[in-house]
Amino acid sequence: MSVNEDLDIEEDFDADDDAIEDYIKKIRYWSREIKFRPKDAEAYYNRGLVYYTRGIVKNAIIDFSKAIKLNPKYTEAYINRGFTYRKKGYFDLAIADFNKAIKLNPTDVTMYIARGSVFTKKHDYTKAIEDINKAIELDLTEINSYIARSNVYADKGDYEKAIDDLNKAIELDPKYAKSYVVLGNVYANTHDYDIAIENFNKAIDLDPKYFRVYFNRGNVYHNKGAMSQAFKDYDMAIELNPYYARAYRARGSAYFDQGDLDKAIEDFTKAINISTHYNVAYFNRGNAYISKNDLDHAIDDYIKAIKIYPKYVQAMNKLGVAYKMKKDITNAKYWFQEALKYKHKLNEQQIELIQNSLKELEGIQ
Repeated sequence: MSVNEDLDIEEDFDADDDAIEDYIKKIRYWSREIKFRPKDAEAYYNRGLVYYTRGIVKNAIIDFSKAIKLNPKYTEAYINRGFTYRKKGYFDLAIADFNKAIKLNPTDVTMYIARGSVFTKKHDYTKAIEDINKAIELDLTEINSYIARSNVYADKGDYEKAIDDLNKAIELDPKYAKSYVVLGNVYANTHDYDIAIENFNKAIDLDPKYFRVYFNRGNVYHNKGAMSQAFKDYDMAIELNPYYARAYRARGSAYFDQGDLDKAIEDFTKAINISTHYNVAYFNRGNAYISKNDLDHAIDDYIKAIKIYPKYVQAMNKLGVAYKMKKDITNAKYWFQEALKYKHKLNEQQIELIQNSLKELEGIQ
């Protein structure tokens, strides 16, 4: 696949028209409750949950924080504010909230899993494993503990241990679709695409409306070059959840790989309209525009991607390329130099290309 994920910041919306109407009703209800009971921590907490489920994380954080201020021992508010911070990438704040929740309720398995997942995001695998081992110690039958530990092992590249944990989860409950999805993802990471597809098929058999499975299987078909099947899966994911931005972005990348730039741009735009902070969708659309030689639109999209994720080195590099194509030497040099500040995120070939471009630009000036 041509899509560069880097840090994929996107907010999922499990929603249809009925869900949107239900969301509006719930917000109105809890806002009325807050108006009449302004010191009711539970009312703020419940409105925060509604905001969180719709991906409106700023409002969710405000409401969870208000609930905590009114009730400093509100464990659930700490947990869900921690989840919200995790979603936004504020990992240290998330850990602080999970620490407080664990102090209030040290036997809750969910909190150790949650904190472990944040340590995984920070690549602190030792602490992540310690937390999830504690969760397993508290409850040997909790399937999500084994799934969470498999995610840690997979993230650090220890796929054999990841697979062992997922097989344990499946042994505990052979009808839990999520275990097969995560197992499929592990096999996709090891490029065992046929085994990955087998596991995604099992998940779909268990839960035919699990839209993310179609998205994942579509990605595997895309990687295999089976584009017809990839499009069918992306289409199904979108049919099941028309607000699933990732599916539009992935389908757009498939169109891009086939050279259909207009359809690619259309899908990337749909993803952005659903999730305005979707950095990779802006980056991908920028790539489509630069392929059409529409440099101004490409530059605009790369800049937006960087504003969302300031360390987006691939977007910095492409900005350098776009400005070089425009013969804007000053800006081209600036963005190539910015990209080189993050050499650890670039491969040797990319570094060499950027350095050669800078030498070429020096010669022009």
